[in-house]
Amino acid sequence: MEALGQLHEKQKIIFDTIIKLNEHGVSHNLNGLRIVVAGDKYSGKSSVLKAIQGLSFPQDSIDTTRCATEFIFRATSVPSLEVVIQPSLTLKEERIYRFDYKESHGPDISKAVELAKAKLLDGKSGVSDGILKIITSGPNVPHSTLIDLPGFPDPGDENNTSSRAIVQRFFNWYTAGENSIVLAIIPAQGDMTMDSILSKLKPYYTLKHRTLGVITKPDVLEPGSLSEDHLISLTQVKNGWERFSLGLHVVYNPNRAVGDLSGVKEADFFKSGNWAKVSLNDIGAEALRIKLASLLQEHAKNNLNNVIKDTERVISSSMVQLKQLGEPISSPKEQRMHLAKIAFQFNTICLQAMEGNYEDKFFGDFLLGMEAFPKNNSRIKKLRALLHDFNQVFSYVLETKGSKRAILPSGSGTPQLGPTISNTGNPLPKHLQVLAEQYDFKEPEKVTLEGISAELGALLPIYQGNEYLGTSNDRLAMKLFQDKAQPWEAIAQCHVRLMLTITREFVDKLVEYITGKNENARSVIISQLVTPFFEQKSKTLESKLQELLLHYKDSRSQPLNTGFRASFAQRQQLNIPAGVMQNTTATQPTPFPWNAGKELAKMGPSLSETETIASGLVDKAEAYYEASLGVFTNNVIILAIENCLIKDLPSIITTEMFNEMDDSQVDKLVSQSPEILEESKKLQEKQCALQEGLQVLDKFRAETANRESIVTRRI
Repeated sequence: MEALGQLHEKQKIIFDTIIKLNEHGVSHNLNGLRIVVAGDKYSGKSSVLKAIQGLSFPQDSIDTTRCATEFIFRATSVPSLEVVIQPSLTLKEERIYRFDYKESHGPDISKAVELAKAKLLDGKSGVSDGILKIITSGPNVPHSTLIDLPGFPDPGDENNTSSRAIVQRFFNWYTAGENSIVLAIIPAQGDMTMDSILSKLKPYYTLKHRTLGVITKPDVLEPGSLSEDHLISLTQVKNGWERFSLGLHVVYNPNRAVGDLSGVKEADFFKSGNWAKVSLNDIGAEALRIKLASLLQEHAKNNLNNVIKDTERVISSSMVQLKQLGEPISSPKEQRMHLAKIAFQFNTICLQAMEGNYEDKFFGDFLLGMEAFPKNNSRIKKLRALLHDFNQVFSYVLETKGSKRAILPSGSGTPQLGPTISNTGNPLPKHLQVLAEQYDFKEPEKVTLEGISAELGALLPIYQGNEYLGTSNDRLAMKLFQDKAQPWEAIAQCHVRLMLTITREFVDKLVEYITGKNENARSVIISQLVTPFFEQKSKTLESKLQELLLHYKDSRSQPLNTGFRASFAQRQQLNIPAGVMQNTTATQPTPFPWNAGKELAKMGPSLSETETIASGLVDKAEAYYEASLGVFTNNVIILAIENCLIKDLPSIITTEMFNEMDDSQVDKLVSQSPEILEESKKLQEKQCALQEGLQVLDKFRAETANRESIVTRRI
């Protein structure tokens, strides 16, 4: 692994830090640089790859040039090696060999690679679709991937058309991402002018910004020849390769028969002849490894911001978890202070919810496009908004379904109702229709004015009192009103139950939020404070509702003066036929002279005495209903729901309640379970590790930026 160590030296600290961060929940990594070695057959690319990564299996024995080979290096705390085959780019992997080893001695993987190769090639000739993966992991391994592609067959050889298509498919696949660097292997042969080399680099032109041209086999050129002079001069040209920004590099292929990987002969070669004049930065395997190490470092720097952001996210999440768990509290004084803090937080958020002030994190983030009433009940936290919507629906249901019977005027198919949302052309808004499904009540029964008059006519003698002859007992109008308003009680009770359910869910969520993961505190608060509060409020609200209904159930109650008189007068006027009104207006100098009643009586259809009395009773009952409906609706919303329930929510948990508890009760309420204490300890350790890792990454980023700034100033 000595050769790998040269690539790893500059990034070891960073990758070691990221390994530790990964163990603590940081998901981002420095996506390893992918170095793709590509070239024609027999160009020397496998020798270049071997010089870079330094694995010790004999090249002649594995024949990897007939399949794509991935040398995958992963920085991990535990050393291991795997050999994996993948039958094609789209098929699943199959592990052939795994070996966990100590750093002091590496495994001999030749046999494993032989088995994998035999399974991939399966006795077939030509290039295989399969992929051989050799995965090396350990603490001293650079996070990167080296890929040896099969050589491109001669384009003029028709027998290799299929193999060339496979190699091209591999090349397109592995070079698709921006995290890939292409080493374009070009053997030194024939004319080595710039034009000839650019011609050989033409297949890589679309990847020119991340392609490094590597010239191999310089020893085949005659020393001192024109071709050698051209090649040497090209290695020293910097501005001529602007189309391939990574430039050219020359390596000396080791003796394949001997398997020399030491680089000694390469060093001797480049010290001889005209090569001695060439900059050491552009020749030799060691300089190539340094270039690749620089590319690895640059790639790591470009990905570092994502790792830092993810680390900050995990730190923030851990802080929230620690806050939910709470700090260990032992002394009675600290315990009571903690409970006072809980009471204050509960009171504050309750008041915010009642006022519609949703700034606290408890209420969640602002999200555009959220449903008006999502199925997960997330709207429960925004209490005032939800109460407002339910009150709207309650008012709508009372207006449309609060009447037991809807009286149709004579000769009309329209119910004789007062102005409501439904009959004024304003249907319930779409976002409230889901809430309206919670109120399951029947539509009013439709009856004609003639039918109701007949019923009343039969009751007139029975309810006759001390009235003058030809007049009615107004208590009969009150009975008609009470019959019509029968659904009010059930609808109001339904609304009260819904308000109790909503506020209970809100309080439960708030208690869960302020107690965090302290299940002891949550359980005691719910059982000893919250549940008794809502049990009592259920009784209080039922009593209050009966109080609000008593006025309407009492036959001796008198109609509301102003509202009733206005509605009754309007109905009396509506009962005059339209044609009669028009004729009277046209023939009389004033709209209602002293004899208008007689004139109307002459012109309008005559009604019997019973029908006239019945019609008057209907008008009184309907007028009283219309005048009372809005009052009752507001009374339920304000006097019952708001005054008897909502305004008292902050009083569920108060400091005074905790002060009345003795020390043993307080300790039971605040004390944390051993599991919570252990979890808190682990989170604190995680927080420290994350903070230390973040400091290392921030320091590396700052140093990198500083170096770049110095270089820029020098330029």
